[in-house]
Amino acid sequence: MEVKLGLGLEEIEFGMKLPQVEVLLGNFDEQLIDEDDSNKLIYVFNEKKISLSFYKDTENRLGYIETSNPSIAFGGIQIFDKNIDFVKKEVFGKRIESWESDKLFSFTSHFNEEYWISLHSEYEKVTKLELGVPFLDNGKDYKWP
Repeated sequence: MEVKLGLGLEEIEFGMKLPQVEVLLGNFDEQLIDEDDSNKLIYVFNEKKISLSFYKDTENRLGYIETSNPSIAFGGIQIFDKNIDFVKKEVFGKRIESWESDKLFSFTSHFNEEYWISLHSEYEKVTKLELGVPFLDNGKDYKWP
């Protein structure tokens, strides 16, 4: 599955509604409620190793993707279980110049605000990808595809 910066993942685009996503991924396996954010509805697709967050205040549009699917790629290069520095510099380097890194217990989060992308690494290897719909320059409105 190919990462499309600012747009989504493969054919899954930010702004889609759940029925559109289910045409692509099939039925979800589990629905989660975020106790800290009543605005968020999370749908889990176990086989694809993807969790998708839809936001009530945007008419239930897709706004966030989390995945540990090993087939995730950017520019045709798979990113999981690859060295984090290689992925940041060689895979994403032509599009993303800077990353903020934050060490959190057993993993490190590498974040780029412009494209709202996070790579998680453990033992210097990429283990998880998070993508969010980016914000407009005003910092509060979403930049929908």
